[in-house]
Amino acid sequence: MKKVILFVCAICLFLCLPVTYAAQPLVSKTTYEQTADEDAEYSGKGALTSVLLITDGANDATLIIYDTLTVAGGAAGSKLCEVKVAGGDNYGGIVYVVPQKFNTGLSFDVTGTGASYIVNYIVLPR
Repeated sequence: MKKVILFVCAICLFLCLPVTYAAQPLVSKTTYEQTADEDAEYSGKGALTSVLLITDGANDATLIIYDTLTVAGGAAGSKLCEVKVAGGDNYGGIVYVVPQKFNTGLSFDVTGTGASYIVNYIVLPR
């Protein structure tokens, strides 16, 4: 009889646990097409999943992504990735099978006439 009462109490306790312990869903974000340096596109923890760098068809382009809130702060060694594309290739990029985690945020430094970029990342629970 004690085992039955204990079992019923355990079930009731389990059903009464607050929902706040449930896993939070991951949210995927996209920067859309950007054409200039961007400070603090996102502030917080996350994981970089893919990068697409687009040229104007003639000029080479480079995109550096930093785990920092400002492009100027990237000099501290917080570089997540660097993508270079020859002008005649029109576009290139990276898709991460294992996303690159970042802790502070995302900032972008793009160089090259007419260059643009699209970045995808996952927002991790804080």
